[in-house]
Amino acid sequence: CPQSCGMEAVEGAFLPFQAAATMLGEGHRLKISSHVLKQPSAQFSSDLLDHFDLILAMDEQMVEAMLEGYEGEEREYYARKVVLLSSFATYPSTAQLTQTGGLALLESELRECVALELETLRNTIKPSIANVQPNEDFNNWLTMTNHIIISVAGLVAYLIDANPDDLEEQWLD
Repeated sequence: CPQSCGMEAVEGAFLPFQAAATMLGEGHRLKISSHVLKQPSAQFSSDLLDHFDLILAMDEQMVEAMLEGYEGEEREYYARKVVLLSSFATYPSTAQLTQTGGLALLESELRECVALELETLRNTIKPSIANVQPNEDFNNWLTMTNHIIISVAGLVAYLIDANPDDLEEQWLD
């Protein structure tokens, strides 16, 4: 079950008005339903490392914060679960990212957003995304947004590939 949280988030809090308005505007531009962006905050806790098989982080600082306090084999075990979202940007091929039709990873609107800079985005494994605000540096904001789009598409491709062929049968048992 996907869940969004932050290292310093206040449990149940909502974004400040300006940040929420910006997020809703970007969501509208990308045709993301507003209910997805209106979820209250949840604070990360280390017990989530035992609860989920995969935890996505936006930057290296978040990865380190999630693994803080763990050493040796325990740290190695949990480190396999905590993955940078941006690491999935190179998982699918360019052909997969630009594919159209029923098996497309990106809807046409999202494909158009990233089309012009697709190769540059795919080669930017670790974009600087911490604290980028659209009202301060709009070009970096767009680059970050587009990088997240292809990273999420790569994550979807990875999850499809990792899906056992008999998953539906497993659900029925």
